[in-house]
Amino acid sequence: MTANVPGVGQAQNVVKNSQSGASRSDASSGWASEVAPARPVLAPWQVRLAMNTMLADLPNSITISDLAASCRLSLSYFVRAFANSVGMSPYAWLLRKRVDRSKILLQQTGLPLAHIALECGFADQSHFTKIFARMEGTTPARWRRADLGESPNCLGRAGCEIAHLRQTP
Repeated sequence: MTANVPGVGQAQNVVKNSQSGASRSDASSGWASEVAPARPVLAPWQVRLAMNTMLADLPNSITISDLAASCRLSLSYFVRAFANSVGMSPYAWLLRKRVDRSKILLQQTGLPLAHIALECGFADQSHFTKIFARMEGTTPARWRRADLGESPNCLGRAGCEIAHLRQTP
């Protein structure tokens, strides 16, 4: 009986073909035999919750599984959905925010790099330097000197003073 209703037989074929893994389309009828699966995305409240939680706890370590649980999702689904919603993985987003925070501290304070690293949630100065250099293309010390308008050859405050003295005739 359903075979006499226009389109129903075609729709049943689509379901059968998609269940069997077939991926052809019937150009004459306009029916696609397989629909691409929807990419998982987070609801706006989940994006806000995840981002705010990571920002509030920037200097401390928060696990991605804790974020997933707070959004009421499995870990793997959360990571895929976050990446589809934001454009990068939760960990990459967190590292980007830590580097952004470190740049503010590098500009506005004279804190040592090791202190800035810990203040921004990096394990140590080495980890901070590695991530910063990967994202910014230069080390934090060189970035700070360039931002302060110092010579890139300076080795620190005392080193710059000595280098400037040597250049003065």
